[in-house]
Amino acid sequence: MAQMWTRSNECISSIFSGLDAKRNDYIIAVGGSGDQSFALVQYSGSVLAVDIEDHQVYHMERMREFINKGDFKGFMKARIGDSFIYSDEPSISDLNGWEMKYGTKYFTPEIFENIGKNIGRLEIRQQEVFDAIMTEEHFNKIYLSNALEKPPLNSKPRTAFFREISKRLPKDGLIYIADGIEFYGRKSFAHSEIIVDTDLTEKVKNSWDSIVLRKI
Repeated sequence: MAQMWTRSNECISSIFSGLDAKRNDYIIAVGGSGDQSFALVQYSGSVLAVDIEDHQVYHMERMREFINKGDFKGFMKARIGDSFIYSDEPSISDLNGWEMKYGTKYFTPEIFENIGKNIGRLEIRQQEVFDAIMTEEHFNKIYLSNALEKPPLNSKPRTAFFREISKRLPKDGLIYIADGIEFYGRKSFAHSEIIVDTDLTEKVKNSWDSIVLRKI
């Protein structure tokens, strides 16, 4: 049985607020459970959800099937697991209590229906997020979650990483990073063309010490 993130432990509403998602946006997003990307398709022009792990891609595809079928109950049940262990027959547990604790309670039948109306805007792909950033065209926003702390990104020099992203991101493009306040405080993390957007960061900093960066 593979370990799998079946639901987000970040505040989903903070993510689309921090990215200031709009209909003309093309967002590259770390996939994980898919919760963040499903929420973002409601507001953006298109979303590319990428994950290097095949079981996470499988989970996102399965969740999209529930959305396409309009099966809200199946969608919510598939998000429930014991310590994020995936099961085809998950027991109904304290999902609402868990999500209230972490500030991640978000999905309702109304939101689920709205996601369904826009699900065609979402592409799911097995790919490392930095590779997607280096190869995709015309994107203007990036959701990184805490990928900078995980392999393979945690082995990349920060200055070089942001130098490369700066070449790809258009002016006023945004990057959302969970646990970013601590990392951005380090000198090696900074880049002259990518700065903290203080107004958007103020909206999200209470969710996992997140920050929003802007290309200038």
